[in-house]
Amino acid sequence: IIDPASRRNLEIDINLKGDSLHTLAWILDKTATAMGSRLLRRFLHLLKQLLLPHFTWMRQKSRIVNTVNL
Repeated sequence: IIDPASRRNLEIDINLKGDSLHTLAWILDKTATAMGSRLLRRFLHLLKQLLLPHFTWMRQKSRIVNTVNL
């Protein structure tokens, strides 16, 4: 689960100004219908919920390796 501050800073579906321009969803959205656009946004939301724990673990693992090598 992503905390609100991290979600806002990732700019996946809403940028820091509060609109959807220049976000990941805006770049990927080549859908022809509004329903397709909503489905894409839902998919991106689920995808980041699934991948964030993996990336967090990898980042923590790299920090442990770096401190051991010092």
